[in-house]
Amino acid sequence: KQYQDDCLNNRCELGNFNIYHDVDDGWHRSIMCFHSMTLERGYARLEDIEKGLKNVVKYLENTSESIAFCAIGCGVGGLSFADVKALVVKYLDPLPNYVELYEPK
Repeated sequence: KQYQDDCLNNRCELGNFNIYHDVDDGWHRSIMCFHSMTLERGYARLEDIEKGLKNVVKYLENTSESIAFCAIGCGVGGLSFADVKALVVKYLDPLPNYVELYEPK
């Protein structure tokens, strides 16, 4: 609900992310919504993914949190998973944080 409200009120920016916090069964989790495309454009661009990953690095440098990504910008966004994976590895692999990248099925 909050993510929809943020999108409708222009609080979502390409190459950036919003973080939402939730507690379920005593477990605290943060959900990062990574903005990779606009509805008007209808496809994702690698340069927006790269900009976003640079912002994720800045965020993760200040925390020990782990992070998991779906295939950002692939599927509806139309990007090649191999290209996106290369960027994720380039920017996030040097960090000590645990990073999981889920491949599309």
